[in-house]
Amino acid sequence: MFLIQFVEAIDPWHWLTIGMVVAVADVALGTTYLLFLGAALACSAVWSWLGLPGELQLALLAVTTVASGFGARRFVGHSASSLHEQRVEDLAHARVKILWVDPEDGTRGRGAVEGHGEWLVMSEEGALSVVATYRVVEKRGQRCLVAPLAKQE
Repeated sequence: MFLIQFVEAIDPWHWLTIGMVVAVADVALGTTYLLFLGAALACSAVWSWLGLPGELQLALLAVTTVASGFGARRFVGHSASSLHEQRVEDLAHARVKILWVDPEDGTRGRGAVEGHGEWLVMSEEGALSVVATYRVVEKRGQRCLVAPLAKQE
């Protein structure tokens, strides 16, 4: 009951502001996870302005959030997956400088992948060394499988 009264007490400008803050924060972070939630929250300004009851406002917020999420897949889903595939493809064969080797398991550690930041790395070809240079063989989940860089590379 308290939630319904709280929703009914929120002015349309507050809904609009909350939606814009969420959307701007999402854009600043460079993701698209919250952008459509921000749009749904901004739509709640319309429901509030129309004077709809709190129960209906909450139901419409849920519906617009889900609908905007599914609608977003049509516009964002394909390009986001293509961008992800491109990043993974760029990651393959990138040079890696080992920053830290796990003292308990010398085949795992952290490495700076050229152009891609710091990653968890692992080797199937023996212990890692901070003085050697490696290349990414493949990406396995959140880790990069690395192999020693050949002398001619």
